[in-house]
Amino acid sequence: MRFVTYAVDGRPTPGVVAGDQVIPLTWDSGGPARPVPRTLVDLIEDWPDAEGQVHAAIAAGVGAEPLAALDDARRWRPPVRPGKIFGVGLNNDAMERKASRIAAHPIVFCYPTSALTGHLQPVEIRPGYGLTHPEPELGVVIGRRVKRISAAEAMDAVFGYTIVDDITSVDLKTDDTVVFPESFAQDIGGAPAVAGGRPRGFELGDMTLTYHARSKGTDTFAPCGPWIVPRKDVPDPHDLQVSLTIDGELCSRDHTGNLVHQVPEIIAYTSRWFTLEPGDIVHIGTSARGKYRLRDIDLQQRSGMRTIEISGVGMLANPITHLSD
Repeated sequence: MRFVTYAVDGRPTPGVVAGDQVIPLTWDSGGPARPVPRTLVDLIEDWPDAEGQVHAAIAAGVGAEPLAALDDARRWRPPVRPGKIFGVGLNNDAMERKASRIAAHPIVFCYPTSALTGHLQPVEIRPGYGLTHPEPELGVVIGRRVKRISAAEAMDAVFGYTIVDDITSVDLKTDDTVVFPESFAQDIGGAPAVAGGRPRGFELGDMTLTYHARSKGTDTFAPCGPWIVPRKDVPDPHDLQVSLTIDGELCSRDHTGNLVHQVPEIIAYTSRWFTLEPGDIVHIGTSARGKYRLRDIDLQQRSGMRTIEISGVGMLANPITHLSD
């Protein structure tokens, strides 16, 4: 069972994939009457009570059509429109080993849902973005509202899994970075507050402030999909192969077992600061091994189809489109 959002008569519609068919979810296929789910978030909020209705919809097959019809007309949409999208930075041991300092906890960032785009929808690259690279990642879809949940309880808050490409513009990140030299600490006053005689904010020397809104949240920078696979169908999210192919060339191949912080810890830590709600997405760290380093896979220099495949989850493909500034 896989859950999708796709266009029906031009409107985003929640659906379920059964075999090679997709069936719209309209709760009128037997059993007690229920409200029509406008989005997959509605379905997730109603889970597990809605599970029987989903099986009834599959059995009835009302409105079913071939899954390939979504490909032909580019009718895929992001599977959910979440309230929040979170990412986890530097969560691959291949990258952690090269850092001069790394946090002991997951490094969490967030960006707007307007960055989302669906399977087979274009990733738009403009010259002004500069060096822009993909980051193939497993996405965790939250299933219920939680706050300050423990790691032991965290998996119970997961509805399922999807694929996210955390596309990043290195140049936009640099443009939105400000550096205050350590000497500036004297100008803002205050006695040294940490070991080594440095004021707070300058513990590591110069203070660097980087704002990620544009570098990760620009339109189409978060391809997502093609669907959500329920948690029970992915026995171990830390035992999945992740590959990235561009125009037939295998660019990277990695494994979720190489992530430093695992799903329960990430969910628990994030929920300390943010209330997690049904449909929210947390993508948990990039694939970082393979033929190329991430920054060598510059989408400014690439064209054609960008494909991410995660074993047990699916394949997310997006054409790279170059536009003018």
